[in-house]
Amino acid sequence: MRYYKVDQEYVEDLKFANPYSTLFDLKSYIRPGMEIKAYNPHQKQMLLPIRERAGKNYVQIQPQFRVIISTGILFSIPVKYQLRVTSNKELSLSTGVTLLDGTAVYDNDFTDELKLTLINNSDTPVYLFEDEVIAQATLAKVLEYSLDITDRKVAVKTVKSTSIKDGSEETVEDDDEE
Repeated sequence: MRYYKVDQEYVEDLKFANPYSTLFDLKSYIRPGMEIKAYNPHQKQMLLPIRERAGKNYVQIQPQFRVIISTGILFSIPVKYQLRVTSNKELSLSTGVTLLDGTAVYDNDFTDELKLTLINNSDTPVYLFEDEVIAQATLAKVLEYSLDITDRKVAVKTVKSTSIKDGSEETVEDDDEE
């Protein structure tokens, strides 16, 4: 999958977590002059100030605040594929910051810079620094399928359930009509 860095100087190249991983890390892209939108628990929108500490830019995320953080990356997602983004386990465990929607999914028609909505689930403020791993992503092939409308009687008659008993598979047709 191809990608473009919006800032060649400050956005790092994407890398897999290790040689055997299917996941790659997504890092925060926080630069002076950017607008970082946040929402408090009462749905009030505000801009977070970007501060600097020890040469690193950061934002402070208050408890229960949601914040939109840039990754500085645009993806060229192939047709019939999805980019699936999940919370970074280390960040979640150490700070309580997670992706708001659990897993974010993007199709090939998504062509904007990838920005992620994070939430601070803890009861203390969290400092989120530039180049901090905020999520992990993978590319997944999508099965082709169709959505066919039918009436209730046909739908009920064709419902099948599969159960596994003693290592053998059993398929049962449900013929109940209600």
